[in-house]
Order: sequence, then C-alpha cells, then structure tokens
Amino acid sequence: WCGKSDDFCGFSLIFAEPGLEKEYRTITILKLKSYFACASFVFLCIFLIQVFIMPKTTKLGISFGVVAIIIALILFVCFAEKCMKCCSERWPFLRRLCAISEKVETMPLLRLPLAVITIGALLIIAIFNLAFENTTEYFVEETIDYYCRLDCLWKNKFKKEHEQFETMENVNRLLLENVLPAHVAAYFIGEKRNEDWYHQSYDCVCVMFASVPDFKVFYTECDVNKEGLECLRLLNEIIADFDELLLKPKFSGVEKIKTIGSTYMAAAGLSVTPGQENNQDKERQHAHIGIMVEYGIALMSKLDGINRHSFNNFRLRIGINHGPVIAGVIGARKPQYDIWGNTVNVASRMESTGELGKIQVTEETSRILQDLGYSCECRGLINVKGKGELRTYFVCTETAKFQ
Repeated sequence: WCGKSDDFCGFSLIFAEPGLEKEYRTITILKLKSYFACASFVFLCIFLIQVFIMPKTTKLGISFGVVAIIIALILFVCFAEKCMKCCSERWPFLRRLCAISEKVETMPLLRLPLAVITIGALLIIAIFNLAFENTTEYFVEETIDYYCRLDCLWKNKFKKEHEQFETMENVNRLLLENVLPAHVAAYFIGEKRNEDWYHQSYDCVCVMFASVPDFKVFYTECDVNKEGLECLRLLNEIIADFDELLLKPKFSGVEKIKTIGSTYMAAAGLSVTPGQENNQDKERQHAHIGIMVEYGIALMSKLDGINRHSFNNFRLRIGINHGPVIAGVIGARKPQYDIWGNTVNVASRMESTGELGKIQVTEETSRILQDLGYSCECRGLINVKGKGELRTYFVCTETAKFQ
C-alpha cells in the first residue's frame, strides 16, 4: 500500500519532504466548483428525505433554513464569476467577489474553509435533527422492529424444524414398513401406538413355507469360501431376489413373515380388514390363495435363474395351507411381526413332508385351487407329525395361471 512508502508520513500521507508538501497543496483542483454543486445536490436530497420521513417541526425548518443559506452563500462565492460579470464593473464589491470566485480552485486558504464548512453543514443537517426526535417513539419502533424480525426468525426456524420433523417421520415410517407390514406400521404410527400389544385375528389367510434343503449340504466352512462367507452371500442373493418379487403389483397382497435359515415364510390375506372376508364372493374371497401359488411358482423360476448364474442345482420345496390365524407384533425394542395358529403348523408340515421342485397343499386348499382353475395331483395319505394321516396334493405348476 502507498502509505508504507518512505516518501510519506504514516496514515496522513503527508510528504516527508516539506517543500514537496507545500507545492502539492498549491496545485489547482480542477472542477472544484462542480464538487460544491454536487454537495448542494446531496443537501437537497437529505432535505427531501427528512421532510417526507420526519415530522415537520419548527426546529427542522430552522436548521434546514440556516444550512440552506450557508450552502447558497458558498455556491454564490463559487459561481459569482460567471453570474455577475456584467455587473462587476459598476459595483466594486462585486468585482472583488468575482476575483475571489476565480481563485476558489487555485487558492488553498480559500477552498479549504469552504470545503470544511460544506462538509460540516451536510453532517450537521444529517444528524442534528435526530437529537430532537421523540426517544420513546424511537425505542418503541426499534422494539417493534426487533420483535417482527424475531417473529420472522422463529417462523423460519419452525418451518425448518417442521420440515426436518416430516423428513424424520417419513424415514421412520419407511424403516418401520421394512420391518412390519404397511397396515401394521400405520397402526403404530397412528393414535393407537401406545397400546401394549398389537394382535389381529383372520378367518382366511394363505401361508407358504419355501425352503432350499440342498443349501444345508452346500454350506461348508473352509478357506476356499472364506469360512462359509461366500455360501451365506449366495443365500442372501437368493432371499433378496425373493423379496424383490414382492415389489410387483401382482404380489402386493403377499407379506414376507420371516426367514428361518434357508426357509422362506410368507402369507397372503393379511391386508384384508378382519371381518370383511365373508362380505365378498367366494372367488374374490379366495383369490389370495391363487396369488400365493403363483408367487411360489415365481420363486421357483427365480431360483432357476440364480442356478444358471451360480452353476448350482438348488430346488425349492414348497408347502401351502390356508385357514384362520392370529397375527401380532412381539417385542418392544426389536419388534417382530409373526402369525400363529394350526394353519401355520400345517403349512410348515406341508413343506417339510413335500418333494423338491413341487408345491404341496392340503386337501381343502386343493379344492379351492381347482375352483380357481388350477390343476392338482393327489399324492395320497401321508403321516404328518401331530396331525396323523392327511391327504395332500401337488399343484401342477406346468398348467398354472402364472405360466
């Protein structure tokens, strides 16, 4: 910066050499009169602003009148040379005034007082009238402005916090819907979330168990598969592909319940409002059973695709049954949605006593499937643990509606 040069004295920028400073002060300032005219224009602007904003008082008029006279006299001194050339010859006083006007730009002892008076007049008129303002009104206005701004700030903060709350609520809902079915998640998010235990009884729910029995043989822990990690990675891929099928609109009524090892459990008919099943016609009442069969066939097709890419020969063993169940959520810290009942137990037995690559159903379920247009092949009587002998059927997947 120029103030750091050895030729100048500190912040004042006075030349270090006295003779040079004196010479600099005598330099003519061109268009100095125009500067005074601009200052007069600034005064006029200040006057107009304060007249429109501030109360029209006697003190305001007197102060502006005095300053206006001072500014007018300074302008008269500056421009007397041009305005009164014709009259200066008659009046000696005007002749001297014109001579002074000519030296405004060249004489330091003349232009400096004029500049100081002009600047002082503008500063005084800008701040002088504030001393006569009503301080009570001023502080009231300041207080009102403060609270208006504070109100705006609070509203803005509230809006942001509300948006964050809505975002967190949506995230929590999505997380809850990943753990629980959508209608159960809505129950906990709603007004009934403070109840101790969620439970619901259903008259007709279709339950499916699908297992990959060969995976138990496939799973080994050795250095080649990183102590079983690669086996679990493949199982995760299988389960993830099964879950992906649930995103199809066709299977929107199917709910995944849980996985037990390599066994996949799902149910259909849980999204129906309890007690309304009997109000529907028979075909619509049992439509979810057909959808569950088609979902089982889709699982088989999906597993075949995984086999082609992983060079394996896994096959599904599926068991399906329908009937009344009780659904509920167990646990508070880690809630688990599950279903219970004889229907679930029989469906599990249908899977465990079934055959690879086939869907085994009970006799009652086979009758409904045949009414829906599916073909079923009688397997005969089999011994079911805890149930004795039951007649079961295999669903003919080759002629199923899915294909």
